[in-house]
Formats: sequence, structure tokens, C-alpha cells
Amino acid sequence: MSGGMHRLWKDEFVNMLGPLPHRNGEPLRILDVAGGTGDIAFRMADRLKRAGLPDSPTDDGRTDIVVCDINGSMLRVGEERATARGIGLPGTRPSFAWVEGDAEQLKFEDNSFDVYTIAFGIRNVTHVDYLVESIRQFPPQDTFKTMIETAGFQKVSYTNFMDGIVAVHSGFKL
Repeated sequence: MSGGMHRLWKDEFVNMLGPLPHRNGEPLRILDVAGGTGDIAFRMADRLKRAGLPDSPTDDGRTDIVVCDINGSMLRVGEERATARGIGLPGTRPSFAWVEGDAEQLKFEDNSFDVYTIAFGIRNVTHVDYLVESIRQFPPQDTFKTMIETAGFQKVSYTNFMDGIVAVHSGFKL
């Protein structure tokens, strides 16, 4: 459908985020919502390794990357892909967890992640209170940027690709 462009968009999405292995001396914790088969999570893992993430597990047993998706079958495919790539194996970093869950009703403690990502799964989130009404009624980029700021995020920005067919929004909870 995208002529392979979606791979470039995903790569740029992760490059723009620029995850580093540590934040304030603590291991970075990433939540990839609607992450299904792991495309974004694997890119994040590669980026963390290139940035110097140590191989040894964390002392506190925290998971580095949590992939959350409502579709258990997609998560199983993601786990199989991770195993085939040698990513997220027991005792290695970054560590992975695959969690079945609804993007609109996340079951994680507040402030338990440093990074929250949602890529193309955003089109399936239906309640404006959680993100947007639907992809058919997705607001203009500036309006969505304002919604993110209203939700308490700072340094909010976005980059359009292919004249706005795809956009990457980012913001920081400081």
C-alpha cells in the first residue's frame, strides 16, 4: 500500500525519538502501544544497542521495552520474530515483555514509562479522550499538536511526510 515507504517512516519515527539507554542514570523504559508484531520495538532495541545499552540485565529486573497490543495473535507473531532475531531473549538486553491490552484502557501504573509510542495503531483508537475520534476524523496537525499540549506535554512538534499523508508527532512529559 505504501510502496515500502512505511519502513522509512518507521525508521524516521525512531530516529526522531532518538532513545538513549539511560535517563538520569536509570535505564530507559519504553511502552510501544499497538506494537503487535514488534516493528517499532525492534527498531528501538537496535537503536538502544547502538547507543551503548549494556548486555547485562538491570539489577531491579525492570523490562526495557513493553509491547502492548489488543491482538494476542499479533503479539505471538512479534514474540516469534524476536526469538528468530535473537532479541529480547532471557538474560539479554534490551529485555522485552509482550502484554495483551487495550490502548484506551492501559493497565500500567502511572509514570512507569519514560517513552510511549504508538505508530499506525493510532488509527484504531476511537475515543477523543484517549487520543482522537477516528482516522476518518483525525484533526489537522496543528489541532492534534494542541491536543497533545492540552494533555500536559511540552516541546510538542510534528513532522509531515509525503505532504501530510503520514505525520510523526512528539512531545515530552517533563
